[in-house]
Amino acid sequence: MWWSFHTNSSLFSQFGGGISASVFWQIIALAVVTGIVSLLLRRILLIKVLETTFQSSFQKHLDHRKQFILCPNQHFRDMLYQASDQELNEDFNSYLAQRFVQQTLIYILPLLLSLSWLDNSLPTEGYSADLGKPFIMVLPLGEYGIPGIPFPILFLIAYILILALGMWRDRQNRTSR
Repeated sequence: MWWSFHTNSSLFSQFGGGISASVFWQIIALAVVTGIVSLLLRRILLIKVLETTFQSSFQKHLDHRKQFILCPNQHFRDMLYQASDQELNEDFNSYLAQRFVQQTLIYILPLLLSLSWLDNSLPTEGYSADLGKPFIMVLPLGEYGIPGIPFPILFLIAYILILALGMWRDRQNRTSR
């Protein structure tokens, strides 16, 4: 066959002798666990509540700003708009900084820790290697332009699919309420 899975090693050998499954399925299992951890962190950190709170606060500020048109003095009205713009910019910048930290904690940190564990615990002997990269699935040469699918790519595809399915399920649950 043009593809091959190796079953002679265990990614989870640190946990009671490992799981007797091919490395392909072990990588998928690690991606599923990492995706579930990310989705749980998203729920624990109440991301939707924080977004809704910021959006309502921002909208209230914009609604309050509409009253500035009632000010008869043009110079004073411009000063009010400038002060309001500065306050909105500060609020939005702090929201973006918080959002960046949240996204890093929720998605990037579990991803990097899992990929680091995958890179350090997965044995590479016995796998096809080209350009120093081990492949979990070897493709026929010249047909797809790549010689094979490396471990991290398989992990990332499964991780992204789990996140997409989890977010889709959350959206379905929110719309059904």
